[in-house]
Amino acid sequence: VSTQSTWVAARRFIVNYIGSTSTALMRRHLRDIVMSLNATWQGSLQIFQHYTQYWSGGYQAAAGYMGPEEFRATLEDSVFTLAPFGHAQETFRLWEALETGSIPVLQRPPKDPNCGMALAPFNAEFPGLLPPFIWLKDWSELPALLERAQGDLAPYQAQQDRLVRWYARFKHQWYGSSLKKLIELGMERL
Repeated sequence: VSTQSTWVAARRFIVNYIGSTSTALMRRHLRDIVMSLNATWQGSLQIFQHYTQYWSGGYQAAAGYMGPEEFRATLEDSVFTLAPFGHAQETFRLWEALETGSIPVLQRPPKDPNCGMALAPFNAEFPGLLPPFIWLKDWSELPALLERAQGDLAPYQAQQDRLVRWYARFKHQWYGSSLKKLIELGMERL
């Protein structure tokens, strides 16, 4: 992601929801919320939605998937990207949104007995890496968020600016420390 993302006011979509709705009941619930909201939406920015029935393990057009260029362009043209979890709390959509400068919107996950709090480092309840994501207690809060944003995009421009800077620092720190560890491990084996 570059430090120069498309300004939120220049984006065509207020939000996008792209994904398979079969991986979790919550995703179907969110789809219903977005479809209902889209049916009555009066805002100048559009709502983008694209659903597939099943995740096929690949990205074939015949299975209903968007092409990579269209997918990226949609995220780059969206103020917000919905990133609901499916089988796991972490989702590719979070990282794809970050790469395009679209503000990820997530639901605060419950503690999972199988994997604990996978998103804990990114959750506002845990100090440390506090990214400027939007955390909703429940997806039913989404319509109010979009109405507020449609009324005044300025706070979300500031949030997007913080997001882009945060992600650049995160990648630099993460990749830098990972590369250092790989080099150290490699040197130990020589």
